[in-house]
Amino acid sequence: MKVLFISHKPPYPIVDGGCHAMDRMLRDFLFTYPEASITYLSLATEKHPFDKNSIPSDLVGSIDFMSTQISTRINAIAALIHLFNKQSYNISRFFSSDFNDIIIKTLKSESFDIVLLESLFNLFCLLAK
Repeated sequence: MKVLFISHKPPYPIVDGGCHAMDRMLRDFLFTYPEASITYLSLATEKHPFDKNSIPSDLVGSIDFMSTQISTRINAIAALIHLFNKQSYNISRFFSSDFNDIIIKTLKSESFDIVLLESLFNLFCLLAK
Protein backbone atom coordinates (compact mmCIF):
# COMPACT_ATOMS: atom_id res chain seq x y z
CA MET A 1 0.00 0.00 0.00
CA LYS A 2 1.36 3.42 -1.00
CA VAL A 3 0.33 6.41 1.12
CA LEU A 4 0.93 10.13 0.66
CA PHE A 5 0.62 12.39 3.70
CA ILE A 6 0.37 16.14 3.00
CA SER A 7 0.89 18.45 5.97
CA HIS A 8 1.36 22.15 6.69
CA LYS A 9 4.18 21.34 9.11
CA PRO A 10 6.66 18.52 9.69
CA PRO A 11 6.06 16.16 12.62
CA TYR A 12 9.72 16.32 13.67
CA PRO A 13 11.13 17.88 15.70
CA ILE A 14 8.17 17.62 18.04
CA VAL A 15 7.66 21.24 19.11
CA ASP A 16 3.94 21.22 19.95
CA GLY A 17 0.87 19.05 20.39
CA GLY A 18 0.13 19.01 16.65
CA CYS A 19 3.55 17.51 15.91
CA HIS A 20 2.99 14.95 18.65
CA ALA A 21 -0.39 14.03 17.13
CA MET A 22 1.18 13.60 13.67
CA ASP A 23 3.93 11.43 15.16
CA ARG A 24 1.30 9.26 16.83
CA MET A 25 -0.74 9.02 13.62
CA LEU A 26 2.32 7.94 11.61
CA ARG A 27 3.33 5.35 14.19
CA ASP A 28 -0.22 3.99 14.47
CA PHE A 29 -0.51 3.84 10.69
CA LEU A 30 2.76 1.88 10.43
CA PHE A 31 1.67 -0.39 13.26
CA THR A 32 -1.61 -1.14 11.48
CA TYR A 33 -0.09 -1.36 7.97
CA PRO A 34 3.57 -2.34 8.46
CA GLU A 35 3.99 -3.02 4.73
CA ALA A 36 2.92 0.52 3.80
CA SER A 37 5.21 2.76 1.79
CA ILE A 38 4.72 6.29 3.14
CA THR A 39 5.72 9.60 1.57
CA TYR A 40 5.34 12.62 3.85
CA LEU A 41 5.26 16.07 2.22
CA SER A 42 5.26 19.14 4.45
CA LEU A 43 5.97 22.81 4.69
CA ALA A 44 8.74 23.98 7.00
CA THR A 45 8.43 27.36 8.70
CA GLU A 46 10.27 29.42 11.27
CA LYS A 47 8.10 27.93 14.03
CA HIS A 48 8.13 24.40 12.60
CA PRO A 49 11.50 23.77 10.94
CA PHE A 50 12.33 20.54 9.17
CA ASP A 51 15.42 18.77 10.44
CA LYS A 52 16.19 15.33 9.00
CA ASN A 53 18.33 14.60 12.08
CA SER A 54 15.26 14.90 14.32
CA ILE A 55 13.45 12.01 12.62
CA PRO A 56 13.36 9.08 15.06
CA SER A 57 15.77 6.34 13.99
CA ASP A 58 13.01 3.71 13.96
CA LEU A 59 11.15 5.69 11.25
CA VAL A 60 14.08 6.66 9.00
CA GLY A 61 13.72 3.70 6.63
CA SER A 62 9.93 3.52 6.80
CA ILE A 63 8.89 7.02 5.70
CA ASP A 64 10.20 9.24 2.90
CA PHE A 65 10.08 12.81 4.29
CA MET A 66 10.19 15.83 1.96
CA SER A 67 9.78 19.44 2.96
CA THR A 68 9.67 22.92 1.43
CA GLN A 69 10.85 25.94 3.42
CA ILE A 70 8.57 29.01 3.47
CA SER A 71 8.33 32.13 5.57
CA THR A 72 5.05 32.66 7.39
CA ARG A 73 6.07 35.84 9.16
CA ILE A 74 3.26 38.34 9.55
CA ASN A 75 3.49 41.30 7.19
CA ALA A 76 1.29 44.28 8.10
CA ILE A 77 1.00 45.57 4.52
CA ALA A 78 0.00 42.16 3.15
CA ALA A 79 -2.54 41.76 5.98
CA LEU A 80 -4.05 45.15 5.12
CA ILE A 81 -4.29 44.26 1.43
CA HIS A 82 -6.12 41.04 2.31
CA LEU A 83 -8.78 43.04 4.13
CA PHE A 84 -9.85 44.34 0.73
CA ASN A 85 -9.35 41.37 -1.60
CA LYS A 86 -11.68 38.98 0.28
CA GLN A 87 -9.01 36.29 0.73
CA SER A 88 -7.80 34.85 4.01
CA TYR A 89 -4.47 36.38 4.96
CA ASN A 90 -3.68 33.47 7.27
CA ILE A 91 -4.15 30.93 4.49
CA SER A 92 -2.16 33.03 2.01
CA ARG A 93 0.84 32.98 4.39
CA PHE A 94 1.01 29.19 4.02
CA PHE A 95 0.55 29.04 0.25
CA SER A 96 3.66 27.99 -1.65
CA SER A 97 3.77 27.47 -5.39
CA ASP A 98 6.95 25.39 -4.85
CA PHE A 99 5.06 23.11 -2.47
CA ASN A 100 2.16 22.79 -4.92
CA ASP A 101 4.65 21.91 -7.67
CA ILE A 102 6.16 19.18 -5.47
CA ILE A 103 2.71 17.77 -4.74
CA ILE A 104 1.77 17.75 -8.44
CA LYS A 105 5.11 16.21 -9.45
CA THR A 106 4.75 13.52 -6.78
CA LEU A 107 1.18 12.69 -7.80
CA LYS A 108 2.13 12.52 -11.49
CA SER A 109 5.18 10.34 -10.94
CA GLU A 110 3.67 7.86 -8.50
CA SER A 111 0.28 6.33 -7.80
CA PHE A 112 -1.02 6.21 -4.24
CA ASP A 113 -3.68 4.09 -2.63
CA ILE A 114 -4.35 6.78 -0.03
CA VAL A 115 -3.71 10.54 -0.05
CA LEU A 116 -4.19 11.97 3.42
CA LEU A 117 -4.46 15.71 4.03
CA GLU A 118 -3.34 16.25 7.60
CA SER A 119 -6.04 18.91 8.04
CA LEU A 120 -8.62 20.85 6.07
CA PHE A 121 -6.19 23.74 6.33
CA ASN A 122 -4.01 21.91 3.79
CA LEU A 123 -6.85 21.83 1.31
CA PHE A 124 -7.46 25.57 1.67
CA CYS A 125 -3.75 26.25 1.16
CA LEU A 126 -3.68 24.10 -1.97
CA LEU A 127 -6.68 25.94 -3.40
CA ALA A 128 -5.53 29.43 -2.35
CA LYS A 129 -4.13 30.46 -5.74
